[in-house]
Amino acid sequence: MPIPTSKRTTSNRSHTQTQVTEPPASGSASAQPEDRAPQSAASATPGEPAWKTPRDMSTLEMVFPASVLHLMPPYEAIPIEFKRWPGNTKWSRLTSDLFYFGVSKLELLVREGVDEKAAMRTLRAILGSFEPKHEHKEAAVAYLMSLWFEDADWTKGNGR
Repeated sequence: MPIPTSKRTTSNRSHTQTQVTEPPASGSASAQPEDRAPQSAASATPGEPAWKTPRDMSTLEMVFPASVLHLMPPYEAIPIEFKRWPGNTKWSRLTSDLFYFGVSKLELLVREGVDEKAAMRTLRAILGSFEPKHEHKEAAVAYLMSLWFEDADWTKGNGR
């Protein structure tokens, strides 16, 4: 049976380069691709769902998220106050402003032990994905922000 290989293609106007790499030998440490950010140092507490911990990801994953459901709590696990429209929590209002208008100033007070960069990348990936229903996406982002941040102050943007 042939051993699978990975293929990476990069291009610019005048040159396209394809690089084929073999998988690491069995038992050896596997290196992450160079364009991938390392996973968040914080990991979920045993018995806790993985979505409770922000996950650092590459810029490519963040900007073009293909699958985000594993980053989100199931809709049934999100408290009702984050599902109401219009949002009646600070986090729901912030999520709505981020999605529909953007913000011109955003200050977040990060909870102890939370990787701010990983949290922001996770939230950005969820908001930018077409995978979940919009209601699930907004409720999940608002709920996750309430878990990862203590407070927020922002100025609503002018729209897109």
